[in-house]
Amino acid sequence: LSVLALLFWLAWVPSHLYDSLVYHLPLAAGYARTGSLAVRPDLLFTHFPQNGEMLFTLSLILGSETLAHLFSWLGTFLAVWWLFEMGKREAPIVVVLIACLMTATHTAVMLLTPTAYVETLVMLWVTASVLSFVRWHVNASEPEAPRGWLGLSAVFAGLGVGTKYYAGVTPFILFLILLGRWLADLRGDPAAALSRRRDLALFTGLAAAAGAPWLLKNLWFVGNPVFP
Repeated sequence: LSVLALLFWLAWVPSHLYDSLVYHLPLAAGYARTGSLAVRPDLLFTHFPQNGEMLFTLSLILGSETLAHLFSWLGTFLAVWWLFEMGKREAPIVVVLIACLMTATHTAVMLLTPTAYVETLVMLWVTASVLSFVRWHVNASEPEAPRGWLGLSAVFAGLGVGTKYYAGVTPFILFLILLGRWLADLRGDPAAALSRRRDLALFTGLAAAAGAPWLLKNLWFVGNPVFP
């Protein structure tokens, strides 16, 4: 908590890191000023996924650059909270607390948490997606097991893709796990194979729906969903 409190205090320092000043905040300022997703030909980054910039835009509309920093801080806080809440169900509390401390004190986390960067938001979505998937997987061997946690995992994975391209590694790996489960049962129990196929379809559909908006925007404007 003391580490998170320190990072919260640092979030009140004005933006000074390169990416914040070159494109995260300038893009958000343009969106706030025009009231639209204005494309800036002078900025390559205008075609990157913009979920994080949408939060920064809200901050600037409300008149506070500091709020953009606090959204970034909130990403770290919630990622650590997910790790603690889900981890204490599976491991001794001392191990979970050490994991939370190691996460919060990682050099990159401490550097990027108090400023307007989107990496902490990616960390939140990836953490939530993987831990939700693990929570679902505990009972996934049962026929037609509840899929609520799997659905959440898919949505979080898609939100990660809508924040930063490289977050796509997460839904890709989880998709392969689900695909492997389905293929393993394909020649065995037909009922189990049908259930696995539904798992795969649910995850793929929700992850695609949550991650697609910015890719479709790129397809419309530049003809390449993952520009550049």
